[in-house]
Amino acid sequence: MPQGAPAPRYPAHLLVVLAAVVLLAFSGLLRSIQTTTQLAATSRDPYGVELALRRFAPARTQLPPGARVAYFTDVPLNSDAGVAAFLATQHALAPCLLLHPDLTAPPEFAIGNFSRPQNYQRPGYDVAADLGNGVILYRRVTTP
Repeated sequence: MPQGAPAPRYPAHLLVVLAAVVLLAFSGLLRSIQTTTQLAATSRDPYGVELALRRFAPARTQLPPGARVAYFTDVPLNSDAGVAAFLATQHALAPCLLLHPDLTAPPEFAIGNFSRPQNYQRPGYDVAADLGNGVILYRRVTTP
Protein backbone atom coordinates (compact mmCIF):
# COMPACT_ATOMS: atom_id res chain seq x y z
CA MET A 1 0.00 0.00 0.00
CA PRO A 2 1.53 3.35 -1.02
CA GLN A 3 2.24 5.91 1.64
CA GLY A 4 -0.58 8.37 2.22
CA ALA A 5 -3.19 6.03 0.72
CA PRO A 6 -6.32 5.61 2.82
CA ALA A 7 -6.53 2.38 4.87
CA PRO A 8 -8.82 -0.21 3.31
CA ARG A 9 -12.28 -0.28 4.78
CA TYR A 10 -13.88 -3.62 5.42
CA PRO A 11 -17.62 -4.05 5.20
CA ALA A 12 -19.36 -4.09 8.58
CA HIS A 13 -20.82 -7.58 8.02
CA LEU A 14 -17.30 -9.00 7.51
CA LEU A 15 -16.20 -7.55 10.86
CA VAL A 16 -19.32 -8.98 12.56
CA VAL A 17 -18.64 -12.44 11.09
CA LEU A 18 -15.00 -12.28 12.15
CA ALA A 19 -15.98 -11.28 15.71
CA ALA A 20 -18.53 -14.15 15.83
CA VAL A 21 -15.89 -16.67 14.72
CA VAL A 22 -13.46 -15.45 17.40
CA LEU A 23 -16.18 -15.66 20.08
CA LEU A 24 -17.20 -19.16 19.01
CA ALA A 25 -13.58 -20.36 19.02
CA PHE A 26 -13.02 -18.91 22.48
CA SER A 27 -16.27 -20.48 23.73
CA GLY A 28 -15.18 -23.87 22.34
CA LEU A 29 -11.82 -23.54 24.06
CA LEU A 30 -13.47 -22.82 27.42
CA ARG A 31 -15.86 -25.77 26.99
CA SER A 32 -12.93 -28.06 26.13
CA ILE A 33 -11.01 -26.98 29.23
CA GLN A 34 -14.10 -27.48 31.41
CA THR A 35 -14.79 -30.97 30.00
CA THR A 36 -11.16 -32.04 30.40
CA THR A 37 -11.11 -30.78 33.99
CA GLN A 38 -14.30 -32.70 34.83
CA LEU A 39 -13.00 -35.91 33.25
CA ALA A 40 -9.70 -35.62 35.09
CA ALA A 41 -11.52 -35.14 38.40
CA THR A 42 -13.68 -38.25 37.93
CA SER A 43 -11.01 -40.52 36.39
CA ARG A 44 -7.77 -39.84 38.17
CA ASP A 45 -6.27 -43.20 37.23
CA PRO A 46 -8.27 -44.65 34.32
CA TYR A 47 -5.67 -47.35 33.50
CA GLY A 48 -4.99 -48.40 37.09
CA VAL A 49 -1.31 -47.46 37.09
CA GLU A 50 -1.33 -45.92 40.58
CA LEU A 51 -3.26 -48.91 41.91
CA ALA A 52 -0.77 -51.29 40.27
CA LEU A 53 2.15 -49.42 41.85
CA ARG A 54 0.61 -49.99 45.29
CA ARG A 55 -0.49 -53.59 44.63
CA PHE A 56 2.85 -54.75 43.20
CA ALA A 57 5.15 -52.84 45.58
CA PRO A 58 5.76 -55.94 47.78
CA ALA A 59 6.58 -58.04 44.70
CA ARG A 60 8.97 -55.40 43.37
CA THR A 61 11.01 -55.62 46.58
CA GLN A 62 11.28 -59.42 46.26
CA LEU A 63 12.32 -59.51 42.60
CA PRO A 64 15.91 -58.88 41.52
CA PRO A 65 16.23 -55.73 39.38
CA GLY A 66 16.08 -56.51 35.69
CA ALA A 67 14.72 -60.03 36.22
CA ARG A 68 12.66 -61.63 33.48
CA VAL A 69 9.22 -62.35 34.96
CA ALA A 70 6.42 -64.48 33.47
CA TYR A 71 2.93 -62.99 33.72
CA PHE A 72 -0.20 -64.94 34.68
CA THR A 73 -3.68 -63.47 34.80
CA ASP A 74 -7.34 -64.37 34.60
CA VAL A 75 -8.14 -61.36 32.40
CA PRO A 76 -7.91 -62.14 28.66
CA LEU A 77 -4.83 -60.43 27.23
CA ASN A 78 -6.65 -59.79 23.95
CA SER A 79 -9.12 -57.45 25.70
CA ASP A 80 -8.65 -53.76 26.45
CA ALA A 81 -8.79 -54.49 30.20
CA GLY A 82 -6.18 -57.24 29.84
CA VAL A 83 -3.79 -55.04 27.89
CA ALA A 84 -4.22 -52.17 30.38
CA ALA A 85 -3.59 -54.53 33.31
CA PHE A 86 -0.50 -56.00 31.64
CA LEU A 87 0.97 -52.57 30.89
CA ALA A 88 0.20 -51.25 34.39
CA THR A 89 1.86 -54.33 35.92
CA GLN A 90 4.86 -53.94 33.63
CA HIS A 91 5.21 -50.32 34.73
CA ALA A 92 4.84 -51.24 38.41
CA LEU A 93 7.55 -53.93 38.24
CA ALA A 94 10.08 -51.94 36.20
CA PRO A 95 13.00 -52.48 35.64
CA CYS A 96 11.92 -56.14 35.51
CA LEU A 97 10.86 -57.42 32.09
CA LEU A 98 7.34 -58.83 32.06
CA LEU A 99 6.82 -61.74 29.63
CA HIS A 100 4.04 -63.99 28.50
CA PRO A 101 4.54 -67.48 29.98
CA ASP A 102 6.92 -69.66 27.98
CA LEU A 103 6.95 -73.27 29.18
CA THR A 104 9.93 -74.15 26.99
CA ALA A 105 12.20 -71.61 28.72
CA PRO A 106 10.39 -70.44 31.85
CA PRO A 107 12.00 -67.54 33.73
CA GLU A 108 12.97 -67.98 37.38
CA PHE A 109 10.09 -65.80 38.61
CA ALA A 110 6.48 -65.21 37.65
CA ILE A 111 3.83 -62.81 38.84
CA GLY A 112 0.11 -63.43 39.01
CA ASN A 113 -2.38 -60.60 38.57
CA PHE A 114 -5.82 -61.99 39.35
CA SER A 115 -9.18 -60.25 39.54
CA ARG A 116 -10.89 -62.89 41.70
CA PRO A 117 -9.90 -65.65 44.15
CA GLN A 118 -9.17 -68.99 42.50
CA ASN A 119 -6.69 -71.84 42.39
CA TYR A 120 -3.45 -69.95 41.86
CA GLN A 121 -1.32 -72.98 40.91
CA ARG A 122 0.44 -72.68 37.56
CA PRO A 123 2.40 -75.40 35.72
CA GLY A 124 6.15 -75.24 36.29
CA TYR A 125 5.88 -72.80 39.21
CA ASP A 126 5.42 -72.93 42.97
CA VAL A 127 3.56 -70.16 44.79
CA ALA A 128 6.33 -68.27 46.59
CA ALA A 129 4.03 -65.70 48.20
CA ASP A 130 0.43 -64.60 48.15
CA LEU A 131 0.88 -60.83 48.45
CA GLY A 132 -2.83 -60.06 48.70
CA ASN A 133 -5.19 -58.20 46.36
CA GLY A 134 -4.82 -60.92 43.72
CA VAL A 135 -1.03 -60.55 43.46
CA ILE A 136 0.85 -63.86 43.55
CA LEU A 137 4.61 -64.26 43.36
CA TYR A 138 5.82 -67.53 41.80
CA ARG A 139 9.19 -69.22 41.64
CA ARG A 140 10.09 -71.79 39.00
CA VAL A 141 10.00 -75.39 40.17
CA THR A 142 13.51 -76.80 40.34
CA THR A 143 13.93 -80.47 39.61
CA PRO A 144 16.38 -82.31 41.89
